[in-house]
Amino acid sequence: MYEKKSAITCFYYLIAVDSDIHDIEMDVFESIANEIDPDNYPSYKESIIEDYNKQLESQIDDEDYYDVIVEGVDKVLVSRGYYDGVSPRLLLWNLLVVAFADNDYSKEERRLIKHIVRKSEIEKDVFLEMEELMKANVALDKEIQTLNDSDKPYKEIRPLVEELEERKQVIINSALALIEDEGYVPVAKVEAPNNKIYSGAKNTFNKIGNGVVNTASSIGDGTKKLFGWSSVKI
Repeated sequence: MYEKKSAITCFYYLIAVDSDIHDIEMDVFESIANEIDPDNYPSYKESIIEDYNKQLESQIDDEDYYDVIVEGVDKVLVSRGYYDGVSPRLLLWNLLVVAFADNDYSKEERRLIKHIVRKSEIEKDVFLEMEELMKANVALDKEIQTLNDSDKPYKEIRPLVEELEERKQVIINSALALIEDEGYVPVAKVEAPNNKIYSGAKNTFNKIGNGVVNTASSIGDGTKKLFGWSSVKI
């Protein structure tokens, strides 16, 4: 397990890695931080920002920014122990929550997350699986929001919304199984050339439905809450 402060610091570095911190990212960051460590986070919140600013002082040129961010992450993830903390897979899951919060999963964010995956010795397949689950959930969330915003009668919309919510629950269950490292059935992926990971169990995929793993352009409040720490705490 990683120390809670270390995990929370990683989330902050992630929202800063693309040099553009949005309010919605900070809202999600604060929400997750307060759920992970409600008793202690307020006492060291400012120190996380101070340490981040101090870390940036090691920059020599602007081109060093990403490297300096990675070095900061490596400092806080230097060790793990058998204590009340955050498991590597749960860390990864919440990193994805933060990355998708502003509707822009940037290449810098993905690059940093992949670095953390390697450093934490998380299996590549697990990372790709979680990433696709997040994309799937975001896509479903967008579909639900579109239905709720439509002018169709409630009695027509509700059955469709319930079906989408059931698909979301399948995704959540798959994610929980990954985090708990229990036996699980991978969710099938959209076909991608020369990439074997994009094939999976048809039974589970049929429950979720075709086309739900396309990246959505928005993520609603329900998704952010659903994918926060409280919904996957074990």
